[in-house]
Formats: sequence, structure tokens, C-alpha cells
Amino acid sequence: MTNDDHCEDRLRALLRDPRWSLPAWPDADARIRRAAQRQRRATATLAAGACAVVIAVIVVPVTLLTGGGARPAIGTGASASASPGPSRPARHPLSLPPVGAPGFPASTYPAPRARPVVNSIGHCPAAVGLRPFPLSSGNVAYWLTRKLGHSFAGDLRLTDRAFWPAVRSGWQPGGSQIAAPARRPPIYSGLLGSYRSSAGPPDFTGLITAGCGARLARDTWMIVEGPRRSPALQSEWLFLDRRGHVLLYYNQ
Repeated sequence: MTNDDHCEDRLRALLRDPRWSLPAWPDADARIRRAAQRQRRATATLAAGACAVVIAVIVVPVTLLTGGGARPAIGTGASASASPGPSRPARHPLSLPPVGAPGFPASTYPAPRARPVVNSIGHCPAAVGLRPFPLSSGNVAYWLTRKLGHSFAGDLRLTDRAFWPAVRSGWQPGGSQIAAPARRPPIYSGLLGSYRSSAGPPDFTGLITAGCGARLARDTWMIVEGPRRSPALQSEWLFLDRRGHVLLYYNQ
């Protein structure tokens, strides 16, 4: 009995309840231990919840101020889908009309020969419609040199399709880069085969004959401009006549 009283006193002290009395249950001690454990767990749960609330109150405002939110790693997730793919070559802003396009009939502007590609000349003009260059058209060729460089479409109409890639590559925002003729009479204006100069331009007659055929070389009209004593500063213009249309097909 004394032991029971002593145990009850100890339990009252542990539970901090002076009115508590030990029930007459056979497993009273086990019941008391389980009740004490539940009480401790409840207390711990309340303490953890209070800590979580305090942490949330501190973290959320800081996250908002710093523009928070985890950022995806480079090369993954949304950033990977938004990253640019392989760069593509920029398209040329000027396009060339296809064969037979309105304003450029195929009878006057046929496709150039695919083969061969002549050194410094490029693709040879098509042989269709070519005719001997009339001497009376020499002034027309000289007039044509003054008309070049004013507009891209205008230059296409004054040149053979074989020269169109050079016209397009020579056009920049400021205008054409085709050699501008000097404001003085040319050094030479006549048939290609009749021009002779030991220190002038290269032998275009042999070059065109070997690459594009003797017919084109025979029917080509040539204009040479620049200082007579400075061959390096001279420019050469080569023209053909296709069904009565005088067209430039080479210039340097």
C-alpha cells in the first residue's frame, strides 16, 4: 500500500495534477504511459506547425522581392525549347526573275549555258537568237553604259541573263557596284576581234572563243574606257545582240 501511495505521488508530480488518483485498472501504468506519449506527440506537432508558419512568413516575402522561383538549367526545359536553332544563311534581298517572267521574255532573256564556266566570264550567254552585232548599234551600246546603275530592274533589262548574278551581287543599299564609265569618249568601241592593245585588257577573243565558242567572240561588241596610259584603270564592256536587243554580258 505504501508503494502504491508512493507511485501515485510520483505520478501526480509527473502529471502536475495534485488531484489525480490512480484508477483501479489492472494496466493502469501502461495506460498512463500511452497517455503521456500522446500528449508529448501532440505538443511536438503543434510546435512543428508553429515553426513552419514562421518560416513561411519569412521566406515568401523574400522570394517575391527577388523575383524568385527556380530557374531552369541552361539547355533544359523551357529554355531549351526557346533557344535558337542552327543559323541559316541570310537570303539575298534581291531576287532574279525566272525564265519567262513578265517583262523578261525567254526569247530575249534565255537561261545561260550551264557548261562550261569560263574563267573571269562565268556562264556563257545562250546561243539562241544571237546575230552579228551591227555597226549601227555601237552608239546603242555606249548609251547603255550610261543607263546602268539607276535601278536593279532596269539593269536586268539591259543585261543578258548570264550577267544577272554579277548584277545582283554588285547591288548594295547605295546602288550598283558596276564599273562606272568615265565622262569622256571611250578608248575603243567596236568588234571584239578588231581590238589590239599590247598593254590593254586581256585577250578576250581567245578566252571567249575557247570557252563560249567562236560565234559569240565574232559577234561581240567591245567598249574600253579609262585613262589610255593606265591599262590597270581601264574597264571593258562586252555586248551581244539578241534579236535586235543590245545586252551587256560582261563588265570589269
